[in-house]
Amino acid sequence: MFKNKYYKYKTKYFNLKKQIGGMLSNTTKISPLEEKDYDLSNIKLIGSGGYGIVGIIPYQTTFLAIKLIKGTHVCSSAKDESTIHNNVYCAFKELEDSLKDTSYKYLYIPKPMSFKNYDVPKTLTFANSDFESQMISCSYAMEYMIPINIKKNIYENNPIQIHISASLNEGFIKNSEYRGYMIHSIFQLHNLLKLLNDENPKIKKPQSIFDVIEAIGIAVGCAIFSSKYNPKDFQFMLSEFNGEYKIIGFDFGLFEKIENFDSITMNQIFDDIIMSPYLGMFMSGYENSFLNGISLVVKQFVKLYGKDCKEFNGFKILVDLFTKEITSIMNETLKIN
Repeated sequence: MFKNKYYKYKTKYFNLKKQIGGMLSNTTKISPLEEKDYDLSNIKLIGSGGYGIVGIIPYQTTFLAIKLIKGTHVCSSAKDESTIHNNVYCAFKELEDSLKDTSYKYLYIPKPMSFKNYDVPKTLTFANSDFESQMISCSYAMEYMIPINIKKNIYENNPIQIHISASLNEGFIKNSEYRGYMIHSIFQLHNLLKLLNDENPKIKKPQSIFDVIEAIGIAVGCAIFSSKYNPKDFQFMLSEFNGEYKIIGFDFGLFEKIENFDSITMNQIFDDIIMSPYLGMFMSGYENSFLNGISLVVKQFVKLYGKDCKEFNGFKILVDLFTKEITSIMNETLKIN
């Protein structure tokens, strides 16, 4: 009798989970980020914008990247982004045991460390710096991803972060000393992976474009199906983490919460992926790798809830949309005389 009652409530729980979606495990608890003040006396400033400034600070045996943000209205948006970031990071870590033997091993989401609102804005002055004094209303800290050191003189011998970004520009474009180089085509990505392997053959890294695109698919699948966000403007770069070269997913500021995986929602997500300046061009010819990455995430829901789960139904819609797009491109190509 007890056993039957247990299974009754277990079934009821899983049916409820099927309805609400979200994280795979009921034991996963997403704790709010700490409110923490850091010693900024040794900060290295690396960038600025209308929101404030970004710096690197020593932390234990490594470093943190910290955004020092001015204006309470900007802080409100930054707080929302930090919450989304934390949700996606927790969902990403939850998949580790299940996907560790896939391209997941080439992927990383930096851990968000803290978000701090200041009751009284801080005035920060930076000696021996081109940065002006700032009135800071809040701070947002996360793990710092170390730039890759490449010896070839095309990169001017500086450690760099490679941003995977499609645009009309050609070549490696250096936006700033710290922003890194933008890579704009599959051809360039292929050459970069070969260069990294030639210079550092012993360092664990993606071996092919298929590895990169599949890892990006896992990140996108995690955002959509585990965290329930439309990952608008999701950006990716190659950086060093724990002595390995990883695909880093970052920038959660434009993510939008989704309530379900119906046709309207999945069409919007599809349009945002195809139109994305960061992903659209890289999908062409590698759609299968991208979708396979997403499917690795969706399979975890199917294992728990079966093929009737809404995550799988949403994924089928996404696959159909990609299939129609590929068929349309092929038909247009066949029209060329």
